[in-house]
Amino acid sequence: MFNINFKYKNIFLSYPAFIFFLLMAGIKSGYTQGLTVVEYPFYLADQNETVTIRWVESVNATVRYGTRQGVYGHQISVSGLGKVEFVPSAEGMVPGIYYCRVSNGLIHSNEFPVYIESPQAPAGREPQNGAVINTISPKFTWDAVPGVPFYHFILTDQPVQIVRDEFGDLQIQGANIIYQAITGKTELLYGDNDPSGFFNQVNGIVPPLLNEKAYNWIILNNYGNNPALSSIVQSGVQSFTVNVPVNINAPALLAPAHNAILSSREIQFSWSPVSGANSYQFEVFEIIEESGSSSTFPVWQVVTTNTKIDLLARQMLKSSYYEWHVIALIVSGAGKVSAKRNFTYDVP
Repeated sequence: MFNINFKYKNIFLSYPAFIFFLLMAGIKSGYTQGLTVVEYPFYLADQNETVTIRWVESVNATVRYGTRQGVYGHQISVSGLGKVEFVPSAEGMVPGIYYCRVSNGLIHSNEFPVYIESPQAPAGREPQNGAVINTISPKFTWDAVPGVPFYHFILTDQPVQIVRDEFGDLQIQGANIIYQAITGKTELLYGDNDPSGFFNQVNGIVPPLLNEKAYNWIILNNYGNNPALSSIVQSGVQSFTVNVPVNINAPALLAPAHNAILSSREIQFSWSPVSGANSYQFEVFEIIEESGSSSTFPVWQVVTTNTKIDLLARQMLKSSYYEWHVIALIVSGAGKVSAKRNFTYDVP
């Protein structure tokens, strides 16, 4: 029998006491890497629903949380062995993002987020619903919602409906979306780069707003600077009409013919020249039929001074149904759009 003394922060422990300390710290039991969280809400949680947090180790612990990363100034009122369940509103958690970790005071899990969804939707301010605007570069503004860090802006040239599918994913139905962005501000200038960076490639060459055309816009709460964490809580779709006359004609589409069935490696599109136009914006969209509604997804856009263009169809298209049009542009950026034509592409 012998004793070995260990010094820890000016406290001398005998060997049996040191072993007990290791056990309490989780080291002897194999918890050197901390606690392993295997379940927490990856979705937007309601304030009044029961939230479950589960971890692998048989350790009695609780959840500590805060509103800044790495700072856990609060903890829930319950603890459990491998699992806790709690209702956010009962713990004083209001809508927002909470940075959490499971802890027993000695060992901890890695940080994970819990998103509490606000029942309040952002209300659009400008342009007002039903407004007629005299610019092709409007600024959109809306009211802030307490606890919401980001906002998801959507602009369409068709009526739009926002729902969640059976897997909980955000679905935008019946819409031809022409511009999207996620921002931490309560304003956005049409055509600006998406501050989140997520939609810049999808937005492509943002088309000009067209005279006498009605547009719809909606603003959604967002909790993670990406669309997977956009809320479907909404105050409604708002519409406006553009009044910016353009004194040129619309292009006339020449080829391919409407409803053509194509399978060639390249497809040449052509249209008539327009007097007064300095360039043309050519756009191809895939037509997607889903849940009884039709929407379009941009496939290719290009601005050119020519009146014909070759599309590398075998590289860019799949077997599907497509739509195309051409916008004649003047120096100010305003334009006039052609009629639409459809075609079917069959990959050989």
